[in-house]
Amino acid sequence: IPEILRMIINKKKFSINLSEFIVITSLLAIPPADFEFVFKIYDVNENHAMDGKEFISLLQHFKQSNTSNYDVTDAQIIKKTNVWKYLFGVDGKKELSMTEFADFLCELRRAILTLEYKRYCGSTDTKMSPRNFAMSLVSYAHHSEVAYFVHRVNRLPKTLFPASQCSITYREFIEFNQCLFHINDIMRALRYYEKGHQSITQQAFRHSVKYITGIELNENLVALMFWVLDKDGNNTLNQKEIKTLLQERFKYGQATDRVFLGGVLKCFAQCISGD
Repeated sequence: IPEILRMIINKKKFSINLSEFIVITSLLAIPPADFEFVFKIYDVNENHAMDGKEFISLLQHFKQSNTSNYDVTDAQIIKKTNVWKYLFGVDGKKELSMTEFADFLCELRRAILTLEYKRYCGSTDTKMSPRNFAMSLVSYAHHSEVAYFVHRVNRLPKTLFPASQCSITYREFIEFNQCLFHINDIMRALRYYEKGHQSITQQAFRHSVKYITGIELNENLVALMFWVLDKDGNNTLNQKEIKTLLQERFKYGQATDRVFLGGVLKCFAQCISGD
C-alpha cells in the first residue's frame, strides 16, 4: 500500500472524511506540467517556499466546482486534515520547497494509479489482463457511453489479444498514464496528421507519444487501446474517438471522477484493515 496514503487515511476507522477527500482530489486536479508554475504563482512573498496560507489560496482555486457546497477551503477545516499535517506539520509552521511540493503531487498521483492497478490485479507484480486494461479506460467514459464501451470490452477478441502476449505490466500501466499528462500536446501533434489528410494509425500515435514524452509505449497496449476506442472499426482513430476516453481521463486527473476515486480509496481502506 502506498505509504503516502497510509498517512492520510484514518487507520482506526478505515475511512476518509469529506475534507480529506476534497483536498486530495483538488490537488490531483493540478496538471503535472504546471506544478512549478502553480508553485511560483502562489508563492506570493517570493521566498521560494509555500506556507500554509499560500497552500489554502491554492486550494481555493483548484477546488473542484462540482464537489459540494461544503467549504473545504475554510482554514480551520483544512488544518484538521491529515494532508495538512503531512505537509506542514501538526503546528502548521513547516514550509514546502518547490521540489517537496512537486514530489508530493507526483507521489500522490502515482499512489492513486498504484491503487487502481491493484484494484484490477491485486499486486503490482501481477500483469493486468487485456480486458482489465480495457476496463480501466472505460472507467473514465461519460456515463452515457459506459454501457456501449462495457459491451465492446466484453466482445474483446481473445484471439487478437491473448493474455499470454498482451497483458500489461505495472510499469507499462504507469508509463501510459504518465503520457496522458501530456495529452494536449499529443492531441496537437495528431491534428497535423488529420490536417494532412492522414489517418491516425497506431504507429503515428506511438511516434507522437515518444517524440513528446520520450516514452515508447508497448505495441500491444496501443493496439488494445485502439480496438477499444475505434468506434467505426476502420483500424485508425480520429480526434473525437481519442477524446472520448483519453482526454477525459486526463481532464479528470483522477480527481473529477469522484465515484471512481471513492471506489479506489474504499479498496485501500479494506486493504489496510486486513493488514
